[in-house]
Amino acid sequence: MTLQLSLRQGETRAAQDPRFGLAWLSSAAPGQAAPLVLAVHGSHRDHLATRDAFLPLAESRPLHVLAPLFPEGLTEAGYGDGYKFLSEPGIDYVALLDGMIAGFAADHGPVQGRPLLFGFSGGAQFAHRYALFRAAQLSGLVIAAPGAVTLPRADLPWWPGLDGAKAATGYTPDLPSLRAIPVLLTIGAEDRATGILRSDPSQRHFSAQAGVAGADRIARAQALQRALADQGVAAALIQIPGAGHDLLPNVQAALPVMAGWLGDLYPTERRRRP
Repeated sequence: MTLQLSLRQGETRAAQDPRFGLAWLSSAAPGQAAPLVLAVHGSHRDHLATRDAFLPLAESRPLHVLAPLFPEGLTEAGYGDGYKFLSEPGIDYVALLDGMIAGFAADHGPVQGRPLLFGFSGGAQFAHRYALFRAAQLSGLVIAAPGAVTLPRADLPWWPGLDGAKAATGYTPDLPSLRAIPVLLTIGAEDRATGILRSDPSQRHFSAQAGVAGADRIARAQALQRALADQGVAAALIQIPGAGHDLLPNVQAALPVMAGWLGDLYPTERRRRP
Protein backbone atom coordinates (compact mmCIF):
# COMPACT_ATOMS: atom_id res chain seq x y z
CA MET A 1 0.00 0.00 0.00
CA THR A 2 1.38 3.41 -1.00
CA LEU A 3 1.55 6.07 1.66
CA GLN A 4 -0.38 9.09 0.36
CA LEU A 5 0.98 12.47 1.41
CA SER A 6 -0.59 15.84 0.69
CA LEU A 7 1.46 18.94 1.49
CA ARG A 8 -0.24 21.91 3.14
CA GLN A 9 1.51 25.01 4.48
CA GLY A 10 0.83 28.49 5.76
CA GLU A 11 1.69 31.36 8.09
CA THR A 12 -0.26 32.81 10.98
CA ARG A 13 0.11 34.83 14.17
CA ALA A 14 0.44 33.43 17.66
CA ALA A 15 -2.98 33.48 19.30
CA GLN A 16 -1.60 34.38 22.73
CA ASP A 17 0.51 37.28 21.38
CA PRO A 18 0.06 38.43 17.76
CA ARG A 19 3.44 40.17 17.78
CA PHE A 20 4.85 36.71 17.14
CA GLY A 21 4.34 34.68 14.00
CA LEU A 22 4.69 31.08 12.97
CA ALA A 23 5.06 29.24 9.71
CA TRP A 24 3.91 25.66 9.37
CA LEU A 25 3.68 22.82 6.93
CA SER A 26 2.03 19.43 7.10
CA SER A 27 2.19 16.33 4.94
CA ALA A 28 -0.50 14.62 7.01
CA ALA A 29 -4.05 14.37 5.77
CA PRO A 30 -6.50 16.72 7.52
CA GLY A 31 -7.44 15.15 10.82
CA GLN A 32 -4.57 12.63 10.69
CA ALA A 33 -2.32 12.48 13.73
CA ALA A 34 1.34 13.02 12.88
CA PRO A 35 4.58 13.83 14.72
CA LEU A 36 5.60 17.47 15.07
CA VAL A 37 9.03 18.99 14.39
CA LEU A 38 9.69 22.40 15.95
CA ALA A 39 12.25 24.30 13.86
CA VAL A 40 13.65 27.48 15.44
CA HIS A 41 15.42 30.13 13.37
CA GLY A 42 18.71 31.87 14.02
CA SER A 43 19.44 35.56 14.40
CA HIS A 44 18.51 36.33 10.78
CA ARG A 45 14.88 35.38 11.54
CA ASP A 46 14.66 33.24 8.39
CA HIS A 47 11.80 31.17 9.76
CA LEU A 48 10.43 30.28 6.31
CA ALA A 49 13.77 28.87 5.17
CA THR A 50 14.06 27.04 8.48
CA ARG A 51 10.62 25.48 7.98
CA ASP A 52 11.27 24.60 4.33
CA ALA A 53 14.57 22.90 5.15
CA PHE A 54 12.49 20.08 6.65
CA LEU A 55 10.51 19.41 3.46
CA PRO A 56 12.57 16.27 2.68
CA LEU A 57 11.53 14.79 6.01
CA ALA A 58 7.88 15.74 5.47
CA GLU A 59 8.00 14.17 2.00
CA SER A 60 9.04 10.83 3.49
CA ARG A 61 6.26 10.39 6.06
CA PRO A 62 3.22 12.19 7.54
CA LEU A 63 4.68 15.06 9.52
CA HIS A 64 3.92 18.52 10.88
CA VAL A 65 6.60 21.23 10.98
CA LEU A 66 6.18 24.40 13.03
CA ALA A 67 8.67 27.28 12.71
CA PRO A 68 8.14 30.17 15.14
CA LEU A 69 9.06 33.75 14.29
CA PHE A 70 10.55 35.63 17.24
CA PRO A 71 10.94 39.24 15.98
CA GLU A 72 13.61 41.61 17.20
CA GLY A 73 13.02 45.06 18.62
CA LEU A 74 9.97 44.20 20.72
CA THR A 75 11.26 45.67 23.98
CA GLU A 76 14.24 47.70 22.72
CA ALA A 77 15.08 48.95 19.25
CA GLY A 78 17.46 46.54 17.53
CA TYR A 79 17.47 44.03 20.38
CA GLY A 80 16.99 40.46 19.24
CA ASP A 81 18.65 38.16 21.76
CA GLY A 82 15.78 37.74 24.24
CA TYR A 83 14.50 34.47 22.82
CA LYS A 84 17.97 32.94 22.99
CA PHE A 85 17.96 33.37 26.76
CA LEU A 86 14.24 32.49 27.14
CA SER A 87 13.01 35.85 28.39
CA GLU A 88 13.03 39.62 28.11
CA PRO A 89 10.89 42.18 29.93
CA GLY A 90 7.27 41.08 29.70
CA ILE A 91 8.00 38.09 27.42
CA ASP A 92 8.30 34.46 28.55
CA TYR A 93 9.55 32.51 25.53
CA VAL A 94 9.07 29.15 27.23
CA ALA A 95 5.37 29.81 27.74
CA LEU A 96 5.17 31.35 24.27
CA LEU A 97 6.39 28.19 22.53
CA ASP A 98 4.19 26.05 24.78
CA GLY A 99 1.21 28.08 23.59
CA MET A 100 2.25 27.87 19.93
CA ILE A 101 2.40 24.08 20.16
CA ALA A 102 -1.03 23.90 21.74
CA GLY A 103 -2.48 26.33 19.21
CA PHE A 104 -1.01 24.43 16.27
CA ALA A 105 -2.41 21.15 17.55
CA ALA A 106 -5.85 22.72 17.89
CA ASP A 107 -5.81 24.35 14.45
CA HIS A 108 -3.77 21.99 12.26
CA GLY A 109 -3.09 18.83 14.26
CA PRO A 110 -3.66 16.43 15.82
CA VAL A 111 -0.07 15.95 16.96
CA GLN A 112 1.19 12.43 17.57
CA GLY A 113 3.33 12.10 20.68
CA ARG A 114 5.79 14.74 21.83
CA PRO A 115 7.59 17.11 19.41
CA LEU A 116 11.16 16.94 18.19
CA LEU A 117 12.93 20.28 18.69
CA PHE A 118 15.56 21.63 16.27
CA GLY A 119 17.30 24.97 16.60
CA PHE A 120 20.03 26.58 14.49
CA SER A 121 22.50 29.22 15.75
CA GLY A 122 20.46 31.60 17.93
CA GLY A 123 17.66 29.04 17.68
CA ALA A 124 20.05 26.41 19.02
CA GLN A 125 20.65 28.62 22.03
CA PHE A 126 16.90 28.78 22.54
CA ALA A 127 16.39 25.07 21.88
CA HIS A 128 18.88 23.68 24.37
CA ARG A 129 17.88 26.15 27.08
CA TYR A 130 14.19 25.42 26.50
CA ALA A 131 14.96 21.69 26.74
CA LEU A 132 16.72 22.16 30.07
CA PHE A 133 13.28 23.00 31.49
CA ARG A 134 10.87 21.30 29.06
CA ALA A 135 12.56 18.02 28.10
CA ALA A 136 9.57 16.11 29.52
CA GLN A 137 7.51 17.62 26.69
CA LEU A 138 9.97 16.61 23.94
CA SER A 139 10.91 13.34 22.24
CA GLY A 140 14.26 14.52 20.85
CA LEU A 141 16.53 17.57 20.58
CA VAL A 142 18.92 18.88 17.89
CA ILE A 143 21.30 21.70 18.84
CA ALA A 144 22.80 23.04 15.61
CA ALA A 145 25.75 25.46 15.80
CA PRO A 146 24.91 27.45 18.95
CA GLY A 147 26.83 30.69 19.46
CA ALA A 148 26.84 30.39 23.25
CA VAL A 149 25.84 27.49 25.47
CA THR A 150 24.49 26.78 28.92
CA LEU A 151 26.36 23.92 30.51
CA PRO A 152 24.21 21.75 32.82
CA ARG A 153 26.38 22.54 35.83
CA ALA A 154 25.21 23.85 39.19
CA ASP A 155 28.62 25.41 39.93
CA LEU A 156 28.22 28.05 37.20
CA PRO A 157 25.79 30.97 37.29
CA TRP A 158 22.95 31.32 34.81
CA TRP A 159 23.33 31.50 31.80
CA PRO A 160 26.76 29.83 31.41
CA GLY A 161 25.46 27.28 33.94
CA LEU A 162 22.35 26.47 35.95
CA ASP A 163 22.93 28.22 39.28
CA GLY A 164 20.11 30.76 39.61
CA ALA A 165 18.27 29.41 36.56
CA LYS A 166 14.90 29.24 38.31
CA ALA A 167 15.19 32.79 39.60
CA ALA A 168 16.13 34.05 36.14
CA THR A 169 13.54 32.12 34.12
CA GLY A 170 10.82 31.04 36.53
CA TYR A 171 11.39 27.37 35.67
CA THR A 172 13.20 24.51 37.39
CA PRO A 173 15.79 22.57 35.37
CA ASP A 174 14.69 19.00 34.62
CA LEU A 175 17.82 16.98 33.91
CA PRO A 176 16.17 13.59 34.56
CA SER A 177 13.78 14.21 31.65
CA LEU A 178 16.67 15.37 29.45
CA ARG A 179 18.42 12.05 30.12
CA ALA A 180 15.36 10.26 28.73
CA ILE A 181 15.50 11.76 25.20
CA PRO A 182 18.08 11.56 22.40
CA VAL A 183 20.18 14.67 21.81
CA LEU A 184 22.25 15.57 18.74
CA LEU A 185 24.68 18.45 18.34
CA THR A 186 25.84 19.53 14.88
CA ILE A 187 28.55 22.01 13.93
CA GLY A 188 30.37 22.90 10.73
CA ALA A 189 34.03 21.95 10.81
CA GLU A 190 34.83 25.48 9.59
CA ASP A 191 32.39 27.26 11.93
CA ARG A 192 34.90 29.02 14.15
CA ALA A 193 33.09 32.30 14.76
CA THR A 194 32.91 33.39 18.37
CA GLY A 195 29.18 34.11 18.48
CA ILE A 196 27.76 35.97 21.45
CA LEU A 197 30.17 36.99 24.18
CA ARG A 198 29.50 40.12 26.22
CA SER A 199 32.59 42.01 27.36
CA ASP A 200 30.83 45.05 28.84
CA PRO A 201 29.10 44.53 32.22
CA SER A 202 26.45 47.06 31.20
CA GLN A 203 25.31 44.88 28.30
CA ARG A 204 22.38 42.51 28.59
CA HIS A 205 23.41 38.91 29.22
CA PHE A 206 26.90 39.87 30.35
CA SER A 207 28.53 37.14 32.41
CA ALA A 208 32.07 36.93 33.70
CA GLN A 209 31.78 33.18 33.00
CA ALA A 210 30.62 33.60 29.40
CA GLY A 211 33.81 32.11 27.94
CA VAL A 212 33.92 29.02 30.13
CA ALA A 213 32.76 26.72 27.31
CA GLY A 214 35.45 27.83 24.87
CA ALA A 215 36.46 30.51 22.41
CA ASP A 216 34.41 29.53 19.36
CA ARG A 217 31.34 27.56 18.29
CA ILE A 218 33.22 24.30 17.77
CA ALA A 219 34.78 24.38 21.23
CA ARG A 220 31.43 25.27 22.78
CA ALA A 221 29.59 22.45 21.03
CA GLN A 222 32.24 20.03 22.26
CA ALA A 223 32.05 21.43 25.79
CA LEU A 224 28.27 21.12 25.81
CA GLN A 225 28.45 17.52 24.63
CA ARG A 226 30.92 16.68 27.41
CA ALA A 227 28.85 18.44 30.05
CA LEU A 228 25.68 16.66 28.92
CA ALA A 229 27.51 13.32 28.99
CA ASP A 230 28.71 14.09 32.53
CA GLN A 231 25.01 14.42 33.47
CA GLY A 232 24.11 11.09 31.85
CA VAL A 233 22.56 12.62 28.73
CA ALA A 234 23.15 10.62 25.53
CA ALA A 235 24.34 13.45 23.28
CA ALA A 236 25.98 12.74 19.92
CA LEU A 237 28.07 15.31 18.03
CA ILE A 238 28.42 15.57 14.25
CA GLN A 239 31.12 17.84 12.80
CA ILE A 240 30.25 18.59 9.18
CA PRO A 241 33.30 18.60 6.86
CA GLY A 242 33.74 21.82 4.90
CA ALA A 243 30.70 23.55 6.42
CA GLY A 244 30.72 26.99 7.97
CA HIS A 245 27.89 28.67 9.81
CA ASP A 246 25.06 27.72 7.47
CA LEU A 247 21.59 26.35 8.12
CA LEU A 248 21.26 23.77 5.35
CA PRO A 249 24.39 21.67 6.07
CA ASN A 250 23.30 21.44 9.70
CA VAL A 251 19.77 20.37 8.75
CA GLN A 252 21.10 17.88 6.21
CA ALA A 253 23.37 16.35 8.86
CA ALA A 254 20.47 16.10 11.30
CA LEU A 255 17.76 14.77 8.95
CA PRO A 256 18.89 11.10 8.83
CA VAL A 257 19.20 11.04 12.62
CA MET A 258 15.80 12.66 13.11
CA ALA A 259 14.26 10.27 10.56
CA GLY A 260 15.63 7.40 12.63
CA TRP A 261 14.16 8.83 15.82
CA LEU A 262 10.78 9.23 14.13
CA GLY A 263 10.93 5.73 12.69
CA ASP A 264 11.63 4.27 16.11
CA LEU A 265 8.94 6.32 17.84
CA TYR A 266 6.24 6.33 15.16
CA PRO A 267 6.70 3.53 12.61
CA THR A 268 4.92 4.07 9.32
CA GLU A 269 5.05 2.63 5.84
CA ARG A 270 7.82 4.01 3.67
CA ARG A 271 6.43 6.08 0.86
CA ARG A 272 7.00 4.61 -2.58
CA ARG A 273 8.23 7.29 -4.93
CA PRO A 274 6.71 7.47 -8.41
